Amino acid sequence: MAKIFVDMPPFSKKSNGVICFYELYEFLLNRDLDLYFLTRNIFEIKNNASLIPYDLSKYNFTLSLKGANKNDWLIANDTTSKKLIKQARQRGLRIFWWQLAPYNFLGRKIYPKVGDINLPFSSCVDPYANNFFYYQPPIDKYWKNALELSNNRTFKKDSITIYTGKGRVT
Repeated sequence: MAKIFVDMPPFSKKSNGVICFYELYEFLLNRDLDLYFLTRNIFEIKNNASLIPYDLSKYNFTLSLKGANKNDWLIANDTTSKKLIKQARQRGLRIFWWQLAPYNFLGRKIYPKVGDINLPFSSCVDPYANNFFYYQPPIDKYWKNALELSNNRTFKKDSITIYTGKGRVT
């Protein structure tokens, strides 16, 4: 069975993209797969474990692609390091890019190559794609409160707000 390495960004409850990756890992974890949580910083995970709303004891942590073989998989994202992508390509791993932001949007200069698989999150990140791999997190208490406010009749006119993410970009 092929191994699947998921490059995991540091956890942040303020980043829907990071939450998407944790939800993806949880989804894959519940399948019978040889799955590895490729952490960027084990100390960050260890020191913040109580803040991460997932059962980390189930996760198969690794710090590198050691043990990866040709035809294993790497699931990468827009913040995956150039060094890791280079190592994956040297080992012959197949690369899935879950494109959560337009390439080069966050200053990275890594792009998929021929043979890599691109899974764009939405038309905001790839307007030319035919299929999208969108994830909607569960409605939390803040979202519920906002919905209740929107039903309050004190507003004079309706409005629509569309937020595509990347709130830290100015």
